[in-house]
Amino acid sequence: MQLETFRGPELQQVVKEVRRAIGDDAMIVRSGVVKTPNGDVVEVVAARAEEIEAFTRNLGAEPLEPMRRRIGPYTLGLVGPSGAGKTSAVVKIALNPEGVSDKRVGLISLDTYRVGAIEELQTYAEIAGLPLEVVYNRHQVPDALKRLRNVEVIIVDTPGRLERPGSGGWPELLREIRPDEVHLVIPAGLRSEVSMAHVNRFTALGVTHVLFSKLDEVPDDSMLVELAEAIGLPARWVADGLKIPSGLAAASGRLLASLGSRRSGAVTQRAG
Repeated sequence: MQLETFRGPELQQVVKEVRRAIGDDAMIVRSGVVKTPNGDVVEVVAARAEEIEAFTRNLGAEPLEPMRRRIGPYTLGLVGPSGAGKTSAVVKIALNPEGVSDKRVGLISLDTYRVGAIEELQTYAEIAGLPLEVVYNRHQVPDALKRLRNVEVIIVDTPGRLERPGSGGWPELLREIRPDEVHLVIPAGLRSEVSMAHVNRFTALGVTHVLFSKLDEVPDDSMLVELAEAIGLPARWVADGLKIPSGLAAASGRLLASLGSRRSGAVTQRAG
C-alpha cells in the first residue's frame, strides 16, 4: 500500500491537495499538526481507497462458525518458531473474551519435546478447568478427539521444532487432527525476511492465518502493516504482553490503527 504525506498551513488546503494528487476517492489515514523548522504545519497521510479496502479485506478473518467444514468441535492449530509465544496464545484465545471464552474449549498438546511444555499448559488448563489431551503418536489422535467431542472449540499447541515430512512427528499428528484453521504465530519484532522464512517453513502445514505476538516488545506498530502485507494472510487475533488471559485483541482493529503510525515516504506534495 502506497501512503502519501501532505503538508500545508491549513487543513482545508491540504485536503484539496490530497484530492488533486490522489483523487476524490482518497482516504485519510492520519491527520494532525507537526513541528517543522519553519513552524507548525498540518500533516495528512492518505492513500487510495481501493488500496485500503483491499488491505482490510485481506487482513479480515471470518467468524468461526460459518467456516466450519465438518460436524464436531471447531479446531484451531497454532504453529510457529520456538519462542513465538504459542502456548500463551493458546491460553489467551481459550480464556480471553476477544477469543473463544464464550464457548466450551478443550486443549490438545503436541509439544512433547520442550522441557516443561506440557506442565506449563497443564497448569493453565487445571486452573481454568479446561480439558487437556497430550498426544504422542497418531494412534492416540482418535481417542483424544473422542474425549473432547463435547467441547465446541479445540485449540492445538505445537512445538517450534519443525520435523521433516514423513518422519512421523508432530506435523503428521496435526494433519491427523485436521484443524479447521492453522494460525502461524509470528513475533511482531522479527525482520520481514525472517518472518517470510518462517512462512515458507510452515506453509506445508496448511497455514490459513497469521497471529502477531509480542506486540509489547516493539516500540510502535509502524512496521506491523508492512509485515501483514508481506505475509499476505488474514489475521484474527494479535497477542500483546505476558499477562494471561489479557493481552489478546482482534487483529483488524489493531492493524487498521497501525496504518496511522506506519512510516510513509517523504512528503510527496505540499499544499499552499
